[in-house]
Amino acid sequence: MDLPLEQRLQDTLGPGYAVQQELGGGGMSRVFAAQDLSLGRRVVVKVVLPELSSGVNGERFRREILLAAQLQHPHIVPVLAAGEVGGLPYFIMPFVAGQSLRQRLDGIHPLPVQETVSILRDVARALAYAHSVQVVHRDIKPENVLLSSGSAAVTDFGIAKALSTSRAAGRNLTQGGTSLGTPAYMAPEQAAADPNTDHRADLYSFGILAYELLSGTPPFHGRPPQALLTAHMAETPPPLQSVAPNIPASLSRLVMRCLEKSPADRPPSAAAILDVLDRLDISGSHATVPIPSGVRPFRVRWALVGIVAALVMVGTYLGWERMRGSETALDPALVAVAPFRIASADPSLHYLREGMLDLLAAKLTGEGGLRATEPRLALTAWHDAGGSDRSDLDQNASVNVAQRLSAGRLLLGDVVGTPTRLLLSASLLEVPSGAQLARVSAEGPPDSLPRLIDEVAAKLLSSVAGQSNDRLPKLMSTSLPALRAYLDGMAKYRRGEATAAARDFGRALDNDSTFGLAALALRMAAVWYGDNPAAERGIRLAYQARARLSPRDRALLEAVGGPRYPAPSSTVEVFQARQRYLNLAPDRADAWELYADQIFHFGTILGYLDPPHDALDAFRRSLDLDSTNAVAFSHILLLSVQERDTALERRVVRLSARMPDSTSGSWLTPYHWYKAHLAGDSATYLGFRDSVRIDHQNMMYRFIDHAFYTGVGMEDAWYSVQSMILKAPTRDAKRNFYGIAQGLALMRGRPHDAQAYLVEQYANPDDPNLQVTAIRDAMMADGDTAAARRAAGILRRVEDRSPTDSATREQQHQAVRAMEPWRLSRGDTSRTRVSIERLRSYERGQPEPATDTEVEIALIQAMYDHLLKRPEMRRSVERLDSLLAATDYQTAHVGRYALANVVTGLIFETLGDPERAFAAVRRRAVWWTQYQPYLATQLREEGRLAALAGHRERAIESYRQYLGLRTNPEPEMAAEVEQVRGELRKLEQTDTR
Repeated sequence: MDLPLEQRLQDTLGPGYAVQQELGGGGMSRVFAAQDLSLGRRVVVKVVLPELSSGVNGERFRREILLAAQLQHPHIVPVLAAGEVGGLPYFIMPFVAGQSLRQRLDGIHPLPVQETVSILRDVARALAYAHSVQVVHRDIKPENVLLSSGSAAVTDFGIAKALSTSRAAGRNLTQGGTSLGTPAYMAPEQAAADPNTDHRADLYSFGILAYELLSGTPPFHGRPPQALLTAHMAETPPPLQSVAPNIPASLSRLVMRCLEKSPADRPPSAAAILDVLDRLDISGSHATVPIPSGVRPFRVRWALVGIVAALVMVGTYLGWERMRGSETALDPALVAVAPFRIASADPSLHYLREGMLDLLAAKLTGEGGLRATEPRLALTAWHDAGGSDRSDLDQNASVNVAQRLSAGRLLLGDVVGTPTRLLLSASLLEVPSGAQLARVSAEGPPDSLPRLIDEVAAKLLSSVAGQSNDRLPKLMSTSLPALRAYLDGMAKYRRGEATAAARDFGRALDNDSTFGLAALALRMAAVWYGDNPAAERGIRLAYQARARLSPRDRALLEAVGGPRYPAPSSTVEVFQARQRYLNLAPDRADAWELYADQIFHFGTILGYLDPPHDALDAFRRSLDLDSTNAVAFSHILLLSVQERDTALERRVVRLSARMPDSTSGSWLTPYHWYKAHLAGDSATYLGFRDSVRIDHQNMMYRFIDHAFYTGVGMEDAWYSVQSMILKAPTRDAKRNFYGIAQGLALMRGRPHDAQAYLVEQYANPDDPNLQVTAIRDAMMADGDTAAARRAAGILRRVEDRSPTDSATREQQHQAVRAMEPWRLSRGDTSRTRVSIERLRSYERGQPEPATDTEVEIALIQAMYDHLLKRPEMRRSVERLDSLLAATDYQTAHVGRYALANVVTGLIFETLGDPERAFAAVRRRAVWWTQYQPYLATQLREEGRLAALAGHRERAIESYRQYLGLRTNPEPEMAAEVEQVRGELRKLEQTDTR
């Protein structure tokens, strides 16, 4: 008797997965939940239905699926693996926490216009990206759109194409009596099985999806499948505005344009659709947007007639339409807090104008039924509407601001102060009507402000949501001096003055070390400008006070400090913590910024194929929520140049002009320098380089960072470090710069110069750390082999020394870690087993598991098995790869880990797995200059393996960056540089069709 499909699937997937339960049908497949045991994550396994699998070639299906698996985009659910079970193709995807768009529609239809446009933008972004790499979905529908973390992602990309192209010759789904796709969403050419069907079929399906979201049902609803197909080919859907009269006319025109029968009459691309959606004004009910040149206007004369008629009626209907069009899009639990009016002659109370936003945001966190808008977002909207430090908006204008923030409530307040009394009063208004829902007040002496804030928040909650006062979280029972310092710091941090803000947060903690919000803010500010002691103080005190933080702020704490604090968390664990924070706070700019920052710095470790693209998308969301988010400006400028997003680039440059010169200069100067390099304008980039004061080391570090990250301006980076060495007042001060010069010399292909700088770093030429680095340089960067042999002789004596104290034991540990890989690289296995046992013995003596030592043992074992071609080689490299994927790349010794990842890649290549080899060698953090001496080596291997794995564009990028670093190689390195240049020329000339 045949085993159930679930059991057969478990047998096929093997012990690496645990199939848990069937989740139901997914249109073309049966869907199972499973656990990926190797990575500790949930996945879904989709098994194609038998009626769609007939005639499918399993191996070809898998190859086609691999094309879809290359899609890496925040709005696309990726394919992780594919195979065949009992003759039925299957594919594996990540488990997405949330709901499908179909489930959302089952709860409410039609959807609010603002929510619909947000979803459509995300779907259009996914389609634009997929179409740019020639992948067509062919089955866009609500079931294939997943909602999570405040955004939408499209699933099952490329599956329909894989089923079609992997079918045996002469057989297709239409001939077999089954349509490829879903009849209700199928384009006319798709329904007719036109072999020339292209990406524009997805645009038609997108139009059907939009029509359903806005009207409540798709066109031709209720007809049987064959009648639906006929209708799509022959009938014109009812005009969208006839069934959804309250949506913007420009949005209706766009949707109907997507539903044109002829593909040539639809918008030319998803990017053109996205351009319209991005410029759509949905703050009112009948917003309009100019149609770009790529989207043909239809029936323009009739549209003009409609506009004239609308103008005639506007005086009668404007207020009613405004209310009717916005009500469904507003969140009644969201409160837009306006800056409070200050009625006092005492200037010391002025800090409460903005400060009340932070105070009430800390109190109204959602647990009691009301949630305040994010203060920075609210202030940005307030200032954009004309408010300022000295002038208020009237009530109507304030209501409009709340509407733009999607807030269903508005809080207007006053602070009345005398030397002895403080009165806080606030009115809660309904949006958009402006009706007063509650008026509350609290009065007391000035030093009772925390209690007064508690009282105001408690009265608001109890009056609106029926909540009792004892449910209000006690988050800010602190002293007045601490509170004022915190609010001063928040105002400065919003303006990008991180150093001054950190001083204020420090003052707040000096007054009250249990002030959790101030501690968390100190950590955020201090990290931005590199003050590690202050950052550590902040995170330590924040964790001590974590019970007093709201759930969202506790999630933020884990996102910045890691879920294992005080123990280190892996790069993947920190990313997961940031994802959790984003899930809880998608309306916070810092949630998107932290998420984007992790992708920017660690994207290749996290498995992103194109980290700059995906990081920029998330940074853009952060900027949309808070245009004063100066923390993200430097990254956004760099990435927008890389991704050729000139509109975003200009926007950030304009926003930077609002920031203080002391902060904006730190990213604008390197930006202008980088742009000048790209333009070949030597006079300009040399002018920027030479304008930097020699004591402004942070600016020089930025030049070096840019050069490492982009491969542009390496000679200016070299000039910068030489200048810092020249001006350093003492030899001890010079040593740090010698270390950077050593890495730069290796990068430029000058290993002998690097060895000279290495020696300069150490007072004792026999220092074991010097010898360890010399050996690793020789292995990883074609370093001075004569120096490496001398170093090996010194370290061999250290290995053989009898340990007398902990210092000697540590030196022996370091010597073994360097010497055994060196011996194995030269074919010497004589001491391998002894070295492994010594490392294990050292590890057993540590109070906690030593991850670095585990990696070193796994590296040695994998090198040993590879050298001897032992059967255990695959198992040992899998073990090494697993450890490397689960480490903390922010604190790890990147030199050692670079070696381990390159070795892992070479062994996977030997095993015939170029994809995993490519993934291993590119695993590195970016922007940590002094810890990346072997970047050029990794880029060379990354380019070679990317080409081998079929990632042509990635190979080109890696080779170009490598050549940008190798600006002045020594003669011994010239042949390697020319070989890479030749490989790059071949790739650039390859026909990509």
